[in-house]
Formats: sequence, structure tokens, C-alpha cells
Amino acid sequence: MKLSGIFRINKGRFILILLMIILAAVIDTLSQYLMTPAFNNLKNLNFLGFVAFMVLSILCDICRLLLNSGSDYLYSKQSQGYLHQIRKKISLYLFKKQIDDTASVQNNLAANLDQLTRNYLKPIKAAFLYGLMVIFSIVVLFSYNWSLVLLTLILTLVSLLLPKAFENMSSNATIEVTKRNEKLLKAISNWINGLDELRRYSSFRIYS
Repeated sequence: MKLSGIFRINKGRFILILLMIILAAVIDTLSQYLMTPAFNNLKNLNFLGFVAFMVLSILCDICRLLLNSGSDYLYSKQSQGYLHQIRKKISLYLFKKQIDDTASVQNNLAANLDQLTRNYLKPIKAAFLYGLMVIFSIVVLFSYNWSLVLLTLILTLVSLLLPKAFENMSSNATIEVTKRNEKLLKAISNWINGLDELRRYSSFRIYS
């Protein structure tokens, strides 16, 4: 499975999908950018200006949703065309090799292609969209102040590396909690068994 193979299924549709994704990312960034003048107007008690920018932001969000939905639909058709091509090649291979193992045929034609869709085709589109959104967000931050980009990168690195740094500590703590919970559950079990014995022999005076 190659990206060029998806492109060749329908070149015009693939280019349209790319343009829709890029436009959706641009509009999403614009929608976020419009929040700044909106809140500036609110701070200055210019409610008409605030409402105007909020309406523009909402319109941008609607356009983004329409573009994302449209690109999802077209990309699904593009992916299905590519999978159909792969399915045809697999079928010809199975026919030539005279493979009649039903489970193997079903696995190749259904399960494996579903795996390709989930683990390859869908992540490609998502990675492209989110990558564009990150790039455009960095551009917006640069328009405010370059130090915001640096601060964002530092916070991102910290948020990614900090969990790794405490991974062993949290793992050891989880093991310790599990052991203590096991002791607690054993103690509760012993108490329940003991109370059951007291009930059986009506020896509640000992319990008192």
C-alpha cells in the first residue's frame, strides 16, 4: 500500500481532497484568530463588535465542519477505490494459487483490509490535517510574539517528556497499591468468613 496508489485512483478527486483539507485548516485557524478581536471588543464594552466577530467565528466553524465532512466523504470514496483495487489483486492471486482455505481468504479480503483502513488510510488524512493546523497555529503565534512559539514548544516538550520521567515511579506506585489492595481484600474475606462462622454457631458474644 502506497500513497501514490491512492493518488492514482482519481487524481482530480485527490487534489480536491487536499485543497479542502488545507482550506479547512486555514478557516479553523482564522476562527481561533477572530476570538482575539472579539474579546478585545468585549473588554472595550463594544458589544456590537464582539457579536460581529463571534458570528464570523461561528460561520468559519460551520464552513470548517462542511469542508471536513466533505473531504471525509471524498476520501472514503478514494480509499474504497484503492481497497477495491487491492482486493482485486488479492482475488487474482488466490485464484491463480488455487487457495481454497475459506478462513484465509476471508482474512485477506476483509480483516486485513479493515486493518489497512484503520491503521494506514485514516491516520494519513488525520496526520496531514493536524500537521497543517500546527503549522498555521505557529504562524498565528508568530504574528503575536515569537516568544509565544518558544514557550509553546517548551511546554509541549515538557508535557511529552514529563510522563516518561515519572513512568517508573507511577508504575512502582501502582504495583504497591495493587499489593495493598490484595491484602485488604484478603482481610475483608477473612472477616466475612469469620462473621459467617459466628453466625453459624450463634457466637456473637465472642464478636462483642
